[in-house]
Parts: sequence; structure tokens; C-alpha cells
Amino acid sequence: MLYTLPTEVNEALDKYLSCFDENWEIIGDYETAQKELEELQNKQLEAIDWCLTTNRNLELHSEAIDSEIERLMKIQQSEKKRQDKLMLLIDRLVSPLYKDKPLAIGNFKVSYRKSESTVIYDQSKLPPEYLVYKPAPDPSPDKIKIKEAIKEWKEVTGARIETKLSLTVK
Repeated sequence: MLYTLPTEVNEALDKYLSCFDENWEIIGDYETAQKELEELQNKQLEAIDWCLTTNRNLELHSEAIDSEIERLMKIQQSEKKRQDKLMLLIDRLVSPLYKDKPLAIGNFKVSYRKSESTVIYDQSKLPPEYLVYKPAPDPSPDKIKIKEAIKEWKEVTGARIETKLSLTVK
């Protein structure tokens, strides 16, 4: 945590928040929640500061997690590339020794497995019975065009512009 707040503010907010479930439904009786809200309102500016502080701490923690995930993904990609290169090297070293039966090398048995795959080199020449047709995706509304039309006073049935206020914290 980068920021800390007075214990009494933290406790007042925790008591108030504990009156609600995750859907903001009151848990227990209304009077208790009202009492805790009044207590919190007595420390309103401190509580707002606490909320802003806690929110910033959560943002920074999330950013740190994202950075760590990115760092680990880079390591994973590097390890995967190294593994692929090693498999190519192993193949080059084993192929001259392989005579249609597994090779025992140290703690490992090395062999080749035969597999088949279909290669399509010219899809346009395939007969129609060998093609799979995927259904087209459902159309989706072009919100930019709809917004422009409504702002030009054109009627667009089934759509409207809604103005919202978004809280910004810097």
C-alpha cells in the first residue's frame, strides 16, 4: 500500500460496507446501516479521501500485476523458443541414428511417430462437397453512424443517445 489513512476512518467505512452484500443489498437491519452511514458522514471528507486512496492503491497493484504477467510471458516465450530450438537439434542428432525402433538414450527413449495431415495447396480447385461453409455472423449496430444520424436530427428507431457522467480521478 502506498497510502494509509487514520484507523477510525478505515473502521467506519468497513462497518458501513459490511452492512451490504456484493449487490448492495442490505444485510441485517436498516437501522444499523443507517447508523453506520451517519457515522461515516461525520467523517465524509476523510472517507472520500480513503476511498480515493484505496482506489489508487488498487489501480497501482493491478498495474504491478499486469507488469509481472508481461514479464513472465516474455520469459515463457523465450523458454518456448529455446525448447523449439532444442527439439530441432535433437531431431538433427537422432535422425541419422534412428532405424525404425526407439533409441534408449540415458533416461529417455527417443522415437519417431508417423502422422498424416491434409495439405490444401489450392482451395479454389476443391469440389464443393469438400468445403465447409461457416454461417455469417449476426449484424451488429454501427453506433458511430447511429450517433451521427441522431445528432443530425434523423429518426433512428430503436436507438437513442444517452448522456452519462463519469467520475474522473487524477
